[in-house]
Amino acid sequence: MGAGYRFFAKKADDSAEIQIYEDVGAGWFGGVTAKQVADDLKAAGRVGTLHVRINSYGGDVAEGMAIYRRIAEHSAHKIVHVDGIAASIASVIAMAGNEIVIGESAQMMIHDAWTIAAGNADDFEVQVANLRRTSSLMADLYVARTGNTLDQIKAWMKETKWFTGQEALTAGFADSLAANVGAVASASLWLSHMQGRITTQLQTQRADSVEPHPANEDVRGQLATLTSRLRQRAVTQSRGSGT
Repeated sequence: MGAGYRFFAKKADDSAEIQIYEDVGAGWFGGVTAKQVADDLKAAGRVGTLHVRINSYGGDVAEGMAIYRRIAEHSAHKIVHVDGIAASIASVIAMAGNEIVIGESAQMMIHDAWTIAAGNADDFEVQVANLRRTSSLMADLYVARTGNTLDQIKAWMKETKWFTGQEALTAGFADSLAANVGAVASASLWLSHMQGRITTQLQTQRADSVEPHPANEDVRGQLATLTSRLRQRAVTQSRGSGT
Protein backbone atom coordinates (compact mmCIF):
# COMPACT_ATOMS: atom_id res chain seq x y z
CA MET A 1 0.00 0.00 0.00
CA GLY A 2 1.28 3.47 -0.91
CA ALA A 3 1.73 6.54 1.23
CA GLY A 4 -1.55 8.10 0.14
CA TYR A 5 -3.71 6.36 2.74
CA ARG A 6 -3.76 7.46 6.36
CA PHE A 7 -6.06 6.91 9.33
CA PHE A 8 -6.34 9.04 12.46
CA ALA A 9 -8.46 8.47 15.57
CA LYS A 10 -8.88 11.45 17.91
CA LYS A 11 -10.21 10.48 21.30
CA ALA A 12 -10.38 14.09 22.48
CA ASP A 13 -13.12 15.15 20.08
CA ASP A 14 -14.62 11.68 19.50
CA SER A 15 -13.74 11.62 15.80
CA ALA A 16 -11.66 9.72 13.25
CA GLU A 17 -10.35 10.59 9.81
CA ILE A 18 -9.59 8.51 6.74
CA GLN A 19 -7.43 9.97 3.97
CA ILE A 20 -7.73 8.24 0.60
CA TYR A 21 -5.18 10.11 -1.46
CA GLU A 22 -4.24 7.29 -3.85
CA ASP A 23 -5.68 4.56 -6.07
CA VAL A 24 -8.16 2.02 -4.75
CA GLY A 25 -7.16 -1.64 -4.59
CA ALA A 26 -4.10 -3.80 -4.02
CA GLY A 27 -1.96 -5.65 -6.55
CA TRP A 28 -1.65 -3.78 -9.84
CA PHE A 29 -3.25 -0.67 -8.34
CA GLY A 30 -0.96 -0.64 -5.31
CA GLY A 31 -3.36 1.50 -3.29
CA VAL A 32 -5.72 1.44 -0.35
CA THR A 33 -7.58 -1.81 0.35
CA ALA A 34 -10.94 -2.57 1.92
CA LYS A 35 -9.22 -4.73 4.53
CA GLN A 36 -7.03 -1.84 5.66
CA VAL A 37 -10.05 0.45 6.01
CA ALA A 38 -12.04 -2.24 7.83
CA ASP A 39 -9.16 -3.00 10.23
CA ASP A 40 -8.62 0.69 11.02
CA LEU A 41 -12.30 1.36 11.64
CA LYS A 42 -12.49 -1.64 13.94
CA ALA A 43 -9.40 -0.51 15.85
CA ALA A 44 -10.83 2.99 16.28
CA GLY A 45 -13.94 1.66 18.00
CA ARG A 46 -17.02 3.82 18.33
CA VAL A 47 -16.57 7.46 17.32
CA GLY A 48 -19.17 10.16 16.88
CA THR A 49 -17.86 11.62 13.61
CA LEU A 50 -15.95 10.01 10.77
CA HIS A 51 -14.27 12.29 8.24
CA VAL A 52 -13.37 10.71 4.89
CA ARG A 53 -11.04 12.83 2.74
CA ILE A 54 -10.75 11.79 -0.92
CA ASN A 55 -8.30 12.63 -3.67
CA SER A 56 -8.31 9.57 -5.92
CA TYR A 57 -8.79 8.61 -9.56
CA GLY A 58 -10.39 5.32 -8.54
CA GLY A 59 -9.22 1.78 -9.15
CA ASP A 60 -10.55 -1.68 -8.38
CA VAL A 61 -14.36 -1.74 -8.33
CA ALA A 62 -14.73 -4.66 -5.91
CA GLU A 63 -12.35 -3.06 -3.39
CA GLY A 64 -14.11 0.29 -3.78
CA MET A 65 -17.53 -1.25 -3.25
CA ALA A 66 -16.30 -2.94 -0.09
CA ILE A 67 -14.81 0.33 1.20
CA TYR A 68 -18.08 2.09 0.43
CA ARG A 69 -20.01 -0.55 2.39
CA ARG A 70 -17.75 -0.44 5.45
CA ILE A 71 -17.96 3.35 5.62
CA ALA A 72 -21.69 3.51 4.92
CA GLU A 73 -22.46 0.95 7.62
CA HIS A 74 -20.32 2.65 10.26
CA SER A 75 -22.32 4.05 13.16
CA ALA A 76 -20.60 7.47 13.12
CA HIS A 77 -21.90 10.56 11.39
CA LYS A 78 -19.91 10.41 8.16
CA ILE A 79 -18.63 13.56 6.42
CA VAL A 80 -16.94 13.01 3.07
CA HIS A 81 -14.60 15.74 1.81
CA VAL A 82 -13.70 15.67 -1.89
CA ASP A 83 -10.44 17.59 -1.65
CA GLY A 84 -9.07 17.13 -5.17
CA ILE A 85 -10.77 14.51 -7.28
CA ALA A 86 -13.17 11.63 -6.71
CA ALA A 87 -13.28 9.72 -9.98
CA SER A 88 -14.61 6.33 -11.01
CA ILE A 89 -14.99 4.04 -7.98
CA ALA A 90 -13.68 6.80 -5.69
CA SER A 91 -16.87 8.73 -6.51
CA VAL A 92 -18.87 5.73 -5.32
CA ILE A 93 -16.95 5.73 -2.03
CA ALA A 94 -17.89 9.40 -1.67
CA MET A 95 -21.56 8.45 -1.76
CA ALA A 96 -21.16 6.78 1.66
CA GLY A 97 -21.22 10.11 3.44
CA ASN A 98 -24.15 11.48 5.41
CA GLU A 99 -22.69 14.77 4.23
CA ILE A 100 -20.59 15.31 1.12
CA VAL A 101 -18.48 18.45 0.93
CA ILE A 102 -16.67 19.13 -2.34
CA GLY A 103 -13.99 21.74 -2.91
CA GLU A 104 -14.83 24.57 -5.28
CA SER A 105 -11.80 23.62 -7.39
CA ALA A 106 -12.28 19.86 -6.92
CA GLN A 107 -13.83 17.46 -9.44
CA MET A 108 -15.94 14.34 -9.53
CA MET A 109 -16.26 11.85 -12.38
CA ILE A 110 -18.63 8.94 -13.01
CA HIS A 111 -18.51 6.41 -15.83
CA ASP A 112 -19.49 2.88 -16.82
CA ALA A 113 -17.36 0.09 -15.44
CA TRP A 114 -14.55 -1.15 -17.66
CA THR A 115 -12.01 -3.95 -17.61
CA ILE A 116 -9.12 -5.59 -19.42
CA ALA A 117 -9.87 -9.15 -20.56
CA ALA A 118 -8.50 -12.02 -22.60
CA GLY A 119 -10.07 -15.25 -23.80
CA ASN A 120 -12.53 -16.64 -26.30
CA ALA A 121 -15.93 -15.32 -27.34
CA ASP A 122 -17.69 -16.99 -24.43
CA ASP A 123 -15.23 -15.43 -22.00
CA PHE A 124 -15.89 -11.99 -23.41
CA GLU A 125 -19.65 -12.48 -23.23
CA VAL A 126 -19.27 -13.24 -19.52
CA GLN A 127 -17.16 -10.12 -19.08
CA VAL A 128 -19.74 -7.97 -20.89
CA ALA A 129 -22.48 -9.27 -18.60
CA ASN A 130 -20.35 -8.60 -15.54
CA LEU A 131 -19.55 -5.07 -16.69
CA ARG A 132 -23.21 -4.27 -17.29
CA ARG A 133 -24.13 -5.67 -13.88
CA THR A 134 -21.40 -3.66 -12.14
CA SER A 135 -22.39 -0.44 -13.92
CA SER A 136 -25.99 -1.03 -12.87
CA LEU A 137 -24.98 -1.46 -9.21
CA MET A 138 -22.97 1.77 -9.32
CA ALA A 139 -25.85 3.61 -10.98
CA ASP A 140 -28.24 2.50 -8.24
CA LEU A 141 -25.94 3.99 -5.59
CA TYR A 142 -25.73 7.29 -7.44
CA VAL A 143 -29.51 7.41 -7.84
CA ALA A 144 -30.13 6.68 -4.15
CA ARG A 145 -27.69 9.37 -3.00
CA THR A 146 -28.36 12.16 -5.54
CA GLY A 147 -32.07 11.81 -6.26
CA ASN A 148 -31.51 11.87 -10.01
CA THR A 149 -33.43 9.50 -12.27
CA LEU A 150 -31.82 6.24 -13.32
CA ASP A 151 -31.94 7.32 -16.96
CA GLN A 152 -30.08 10.53 -16.20
CA ILE A 153 -27.40 8.75 -14.18
CA LYS A 154 -26.90 6.12 -16.88
CA ALA A 155 -26.59 8.84 -19.53
CA TRP A 156 -23.92 10.62 -17.48
CA MET A 157 -22.04 7.37 -16.88
CA LYS A 158 -22.15 6.50 -20.56
CA GLU A 159 -20.52 9.80 -21.55
CA THR A 160 -17.95 9.65 -18.70
CA LYS A 161 -19.28 12.75 -16.99
CA TRP A 162 -16.95 15.18 -15.19
CA PHE A 163 -18.36 17.60 -12.62
CA THR A 164 -16.73 20.69 -11.17
CA GLY A 165 -17.39 21.37 -7.51
CA GLN A 166 -20.36 23.61 -8.28
CA GLU A 167 -21.71 21.20 -10.91
CA ALA A 168 -21.49 18.30 -8.47
CA LEU A 169 -23.41 20.34 -5.92
CA THR A 170 -26.09 21.27 -8.47
CA ALA A 171 -26.41 17.66 -9.66
CA GLY A 172 -26.83 16.33 -6.12
CA PHE A 173 -23.46 14.60 -5.79
CA ALA A 174 -22.51 16.95 -2.95
CA ASP A 175 -24.36 18.74 -0.17
CA SER A 176 -22.09 21.76 0.20
CA LEU A 177 -19.21 23.56 -1.46
CA ALA A 178 -15.89 24.36 0.24
CA ALA A 179 -14.81 27.72 -1.16
CA ASN A 180 -11.31 28.31 -2.45
CA VAL A 181 -9.06 30.23 -0.09
CA GLY A 182 -5.99 30.63 -2.29
CA ALA A 183 -6.99 34.00 -3.75
CA VAL A 184 -7.79 35.41 -0.33
CA ALA A 185 -4.51 34.16 1.08
CA SER A 186 -2.63 35.63 -1.88
CA ALA A 187 -4.29 39.02 -1.42
CA SER A 188 -3.44 39.06 2.27
CA LEU A 189 0.16 38.05 1.57
CA TRP A 190 0.45 40.69 -1.15
CA LEU A 191 -0.88 43.40 1.16
CA SER A 192 1.48 42.37 3.94
CA HIS A 193 4.41 42.36 1.53
CA MET A 194 3.59 45.80 0.13
CA GLN A 195 3.07 47.25 3.59
CA GLY A 196 6.45 45.87 4.65
CA ARG A 197 8.21 47.37 1.64
CA ILE A 198 6.58 50.77 2.12
CA THR A 199 7.37 50.81 5.84
CA THR A 200 11.01 49.95 5.14
CA GLN A 201 11.24 52.70 2.56
CA LEU A 202 9.78 55.27 4.95
CA GLN A 203 12.08 54.22 7.77
CA THR A 204 15.10 54.47 5.46
CA GLN A 205 14.04 57.93 4.34
CA ARG A 206 13.64 59.12 7.93
CA ALA A 207 17.05 57.75 8.89
CA ASP A 208 18.72 59.47 5.95
CA SER A 209 16.98 62.85 6.49
CA VAL A 210 17.57 64.57 9.79
CA GLU A 211 15.73 67.66 8.60
CA PRO A 212 12.88 67.09 6.11
CA HIS A 213 13.44 69.22 3.02
CA PRO A 214 10.41 71.25 1.90
CA ALA A 215 10.95 70.08 -1.69
CA ASN A 216 10.17 66.49 -0.63
CA GLU A 217 6.72 67.24 0.81
CA ASP A 218 5.04 66.59 -2.55
CA VAL A 219 6.83 63.25 -2.88
CA ARG A 220 5.71 62.24 0.61
CA GLY A 221 2.14 63.17 -0.24
CA GLN A 222 2.23 61.06 -3.41
CA LEU A 223 3.71 58.11 -1.51
CA ALA A 224 0.96 58.36 1.09
CA THR A 225 -1.68 58.42 -1.65
CA LEU A 226 -0.10 55.39 -3.37
CA THR A 227 -0.02 53.48 -0.07
CA SER A 228 -3.70 54.19 0.47
CA ARG A 229 -4.57 52.99 -3.05
CA LEU A 230 -2.59 49.78 -2.63
CA ARG A 231 -4.33 48.98 0.63
CA GLN A 232 -7.76 49.70 -0.87
CA ARG A 233 -7.01 47.55 -3.92
CA ALA A 234 -5.97 44.62 -1.73
CA VAL A 235 -9.16 44.93 0.34
CA THR A 236 -11.29 45.06 -2.82
CA GLN A 237 -9.55 41.99 -4.31
CA SER A 238 -9.97 40.10 -1.06
CA ARG A 239 -13.70 40.86 -0.92
CA GLY A 240 -14.11 39.88 -4.54
CA SER A 241 -12.54 36.52 -3.77
CA GLY A 242 -15.33 35.59 -1.38
CA THR A 243 -14.17 36.79 2.04
